[in-house]
Amino acid sequence: MALLGPESVYVRRLEKMSRGRVFVTGATGFLGGDLVRRLAGRGYAVRALFREEAKRRGLEHPAVDWVKGDLAAPASLAEGMTGAEAVVHAAAFAGAWSRDERTIFGLNVGGTRAVLDAAREAGIRKIVHVSSAGVFGPSGRETTDERNDNRSVYFTPYDRSKGLAEALVAERVRDGQPVVTVNPTRVYGPGPMNEANSVTLMVRRYLAGRWRLIPGDGEAVGNYVLVRDVSEGIIRALERGRVGERYILGGENISYNGFFRRLSEIDGRRRRMVRVPEPVLSAAAVFLVGLGRVPGVRPPVTPGLVKKFVRNWRVTSAKAEKELGYVPTPLRQGLRETVSWLADERRMKGVHGR
Repeated sequence: MALLGPESVYVRRLEKMSRGRVFVTGATGFLGGDLVRRLAGRGYAVRALFREEAKRRGLEHPAVDWVKGDLAAPASLAEGMTGAEAVVHAAAFAGAWSRDERTIFGLNVGGTRAVLDAAREAGIRKIVHVSSAGVFGPSGRETTDERNDNRSVYFTPYDRSKGLAEALVAERVRDGQPVVTVNPTRVYGPGPMNEANSVTLMVRRYLAGRWRLIPGDGEAVGNYVLVRDVSEGIIRALERGRVGERYILGGENISYNGFFRRLSEIDGRRRRMVRVPEPVLSAAAVFLVGLGRVPGVRPPVTPGLVKKFVRNWRVTSAKAEKELGYVPTPLRQGLRETVSWLADERRMKGVHGR
């Protein structure tokens, strides 16, 4: 399938549909919830897939029509896509560990296949597939962009599953499906405090004095992006993204040492951090994964995550900035907003006695 430039007739026609009906999977998740609010606020009619009533509380909006179901229920996908012009597939198993890895691959690969099948049946005009920058592999001393694939280096089942899902998407694009892929980096910011929002969980624990660890020597570089920037990037990919292309949606590249320095400047307190060598972290991770065999126990870190987080993941969002008009928020500003939001949440819990 020929790739089309942002000024092509086809893309301009897609932009004209930009206030139509959009079906969103993963609509109650950390990213999905923010995305649904922004789509609705932008004038889109949104159909949002959800599994549990409790998770959609606070996300109600007159422009959002909720569809109960999941990726394993073709009827709910068909219902959600009825009358829709576009789909954003944001649902995923976001954790790095499961007692049965088939759960991760079932959701991230099988779920993507189910969405693509349903979209083909429904005649959907554009699909935005939300993947991960983890599919590009570690950057080493270079800076990764969409052309740099190091698919031989996957440290977690999550990254492997996302890589396989992207391979499936590429196959469908060759067969004519209109799919655009976005690749967020480490997402943080206001939202549900769950595994998908692990960076903000770390920030909250740091502010409470309960996070003092830095992996390795602290010089490994990661890329951190504010959740609203990812949502805005997805909307721009929906409106302007070129079929068959991938767009990294990132923020700022910074080492762990630099990240925690920024936090201490914002918080106004310096805390003594402990740098933990990779062998020590790996041994602890093996022990914690062993405990994961106990019902109700979920390891906070795995050996694969340790290997991942002591390596560089430096990326650039230049392509998204140029083609989509994507504008990431500086990390200092994003962290200030996040710290302020966490303080407000703490005060509200205090007021309500929770």
